[in-house]
Amino acid sequence: MENIVIEVHQPAGLETGQLTEPLEIVEIEEIESEAHFEKEEQEEGQKIEENEDQDTRIIDSLIEEELKQGKVKKLVIAQWLLCLVLVLSLPFSIWLPKWNKLSFSYVVIWKWNVFLLFLLSGKIIFRCMLRLVILFMEWKFSKYKRLLYYIHGTRSAVESCLWVVSMFALWNFIFSQKLKRSVRLETLFYINKVSSFLLVSSVVWIVKTIVLTYLAVRYNSHILSLRIREMEFSERMIHQIAPKGNSLKKIRNEKGAKNLAIKTVQNLSNNSSRYIYVEDLMGFMNINNARKLLNLLGCASECQKVHKLVLENWVVNIFKERKAIELTRSNSKSIVKKINWILIFVYFIITLIIFSFMFEIITSQDLVFLFWIVILAGFTFGNTCKIAFEAVIHLFVMHPFNIDDRCEIDGVELVVNKINIFSTIFLRNDNQNVIYPNVVLWTKSVSNFRLSPPMKDKIEFDIFILTPEEQISAMKQKILSFIQSREELWFPTPRIFITSIGETSRLHAEVRATHRINMQDLDERLERKNLLYKEVANIVRELGILVHW
Repeated sequence: MENIVIEVHQPAGLETGQLTEPLEIVEIEEIESEAHFEKEEQEEGQKIEENEDQDTRIIDSLIEEELKQGKVKKLVIAQWLLCLVLVLSLPFSIWLPKWNKLSFSYVVIWKWNVFLLFLLSGKIIFRCMLRLVILFMEWKFSKYKRLLYYIHGTRSAVESCLWVVSMFALWNFIFSQKLKRSVRLETLFYINKVSSFLLVSSVVWIVKTIVLTYLAVRYNSHILSLRIREMEFSERMIHQIAPKGNSLKKIRNEKGAKNLAIKTVQNLSNNSSRYIYVEDLMGFMNINNARKLLNLLGCASECQKVHKLVLENWVVNIFKERKAIELTRSNSKSIVKKINWILIFVYFIITLIIFSFMFEIITSQDLVFLFWIVILAGFTFGNTCKIAFEAVIHLFVMHPFNIDDRCEIDGVELVVNKINIFSTIFLRNDNQNVIYPNVVLWTKSVSNFRLSPPMKDKIEFDIFILTPEEQISAMKQKILSFIQSREELWFPTPRIFITSIGETSRLHAEVRATHRINMQDLDERLERKNLLYKEVANIVRELGILVHW
């Protein structure tokens, strides 16, 4: 018997379920009249489009956290008072005849005054200078959020480096030659060595800070940027269409999210219709945002309505997404802290080596001994270093999943529970812990359900080869009608294949339906598939078709 194939092609724009327009996070006011619509559209038309990087939102929050750390402390107040006293005493030490001739160790008093000013209050001075520079950079480069976070992240290290450089310069150009008359050469030699060592170590610390800042931005922006933008846009939409006094940020559990979803649908439309129309949305937002919201709910660009159940599920999913992002951010902070401790350890090793060379603690014989130690360490820890490097590359460069993502690895579905530097902990469907080293994950193919577009599902069964063609056609039509009638669950574009199985006495039937969700929520997926199974079973039973599942 020839193969019978029925295909119902899915319209363009619905297969991927992705947005056809870029998301914009804008402040939306309640609109009560058509005149207000026109006014708002004119205002939006006058706005300049911002070409920000995808990591705008996450870097904004990181900058805010950086600024919160700059609290005034008692030590800072004391430094300011001391700085004020030294600055006020400086003119007297220069212009008063009795003071400008005074000297200590062949160095005049006003030079000691300048030295003490930079020694005790130099960081305060450079902090003020850098803040002025940062204010200018924020005004000039407000669109480049990544650059601004680099500036904020390295500010403290740059302050310390500038302070050490100023002390080094003052010592060498003002005091070094003068103090040779009153200080022993051996003591002066060690003072010069210490100042040079502090200068080099401060530069190494800046390099360490830049590396840490880069890794923090790379990790956070790579994981959270797009998800946070979409979530914030969705939260603003919910805030506009939900009843007054109801906010998704106040919800603490999934039950509360479901109640909010029901209230939101009732607030949009109290009639008996199963759909929310674009006209209902325009009572709360302008036409452009209404279409973007429909687009976000998986509707085609020409679609003017959405099923109420789709909207309710969307509100609940936004709550779950918000919770997952909070878990991911908490985990990312712990990872960055661990990376910081590793970099601090490397920093101390490097500075210890520099210190040993500068103070000639290591001789040529020691160098030969250290050379052999390095070779032995290379044989012993070479593979460990390789594993650590590959784990960091997987974590900060590839990283195909976030916390609470459902993934498939080696054919097994797993949920990400915790991410560490060298390993990732997963939960299997039966809640069994599965630990994968990150270096192993680097070599495996990882499928991420959360990052996937609306996914397809299928059910398969066999029918008797002598089944009349009229019954087969009736079965296909009923299945198509059922799937198309439940468009809140599936896209109305199923595909049904019926093929022969070699020389056997059966035909193989396959029903493929595209969900309006991906497979991140396993329970929801199983419920929908079970519903489709039951309906197909009822259809073949009504038609009297013999089926082998």
